[in-house]
Amino acid sequence: MMLLIHLGIQATVTGSPIPPAPRPLPPFTREVEAVARLKGSRVSAAYKVCSDARTNADGRWVDAMGTRPHSNAWNIATFALKHSLTVCQEQRQALREQAEFIENIIVDGSSHDSEVAAQMVDGVVSELKAGEQYYATETPRYRHLLVVGWGSPHCIQHADGYAPNSSICAAGENPLQP
Repeated sequence: MMLLIHLGIQATVTGSPIPPAPRPLPPFTREVEAVARLKGSRVSAAYKVCSDARTNADGRWVDAMGTRPHSNAWNIATFALKHSLTVCQEQRQALREQAEFIENIIVDGSSHDSEVAAQMVDGVVSELKAGEQYYATETPRYRHLLVVGWGSPHCIQHADGYAPNSSICAAGENPLQP
């Protein structure tokens, strides 16, 4: 049998009605709500700026694929990645402050505020961990771009010899001969 809900009539396989979902808790108390909204708006604003910078960096990365290391396209990609790492620090800091605020409310807040904060903490901490993971992967990648440079090994003079010549070299750049 299947569950039927139509015009307010409920029927289940067992014949008993489905219990209603628990109601969400009302927002924090007035004083805590004001601070929570302020911290949340700071996170939202920083998220927008960081998201735009990361999107730009990813786009410049794609534009540079297939060009030789340290080419102008890779220099632009490197600059965009550095900009992304710089502006995303604000989001990282805002998320840290928001997580600390929520954790402090759980420990020191009223029972109502602690209950509301306890329901929020997983989401806030998960978002913070994602931001930290971004820095853990992108910072070494940025350093590698500065020192080694990225690009198609088939468009430079000393290719690895294992892959065939590339057809994705930049316009006007001659791929290596076999």
